[in-house]
Amino acid sequence: MLSNAVQKPNIDYQEASAERLPFADSSVDVITSGQAFHWFDHPKFFDEAKRILKPRGTLAIFGYSFSFIKDNKEATDIIYEYATGELGPYWEPGRQILNNFHRDIPFPFKKVHWYFSHEDLDTTNLGSVSQNQFMEQQITLDRFENYAKTWSAYATYREKHPEAEDPAERMIRRLSKVIKVKDRDTETFTVQWPTVLVVAENDK
Repeated sequence: MLSNAVQKPNIDYQEASAERLPFADSSVDVITSGQAFHWFDHPKFFDEAKRILKPRGTLAIFGYSFSFIKDNKEATDIIYEYATGELGPYWEPGRQILNNFHRDIPFPFKKVHWYFSHEDLDTTNLGSVSQNQFMEQQITLDRFENYAKTWSAYATYREKHPEAEDPAERMIRRLSKVIKVKDRDTETFTVQWPTVLVVAENDK
């Protein structure tokens, strides 16, 4: 990732664990984490975040769950079956934290705001629903297949069952019939990702 990162004179890249960040006390305005927070040692990370954030500095955590096809429940059900059926046993334990949109993790700050991408995600009335989609993309079937093959559970499944039919390719075949795609490389459809954004203010 570091070797592929955009290089600019005003950007400094450093590799470190979330629980031990190489920054001075009270030196950082904003900490953000995208699609990684569910793997952290949360108490240690929060202690470290409070240490390096300036007073009233911002912690912004976002994560997303399994994608779905906009306005197409049948197609969405196929993706969900792929993600939780065949691949279900091969997700790491942290995945459940993400699937519950971080609600299982207490944020030790006085001011915490929760923002959800879709109305039905805020099942416990924690926050508010965004007026705009956090994550939406027009995508081809070929690109969506490539994306579905990046999932960690897919890699584990293939490692455990190298001779089995590729589950992502089987899912894509089913999906193509439902959304009626004729050209996998050029026709696009709308994919959204159910997303949560948690914003906290450092109160030390």
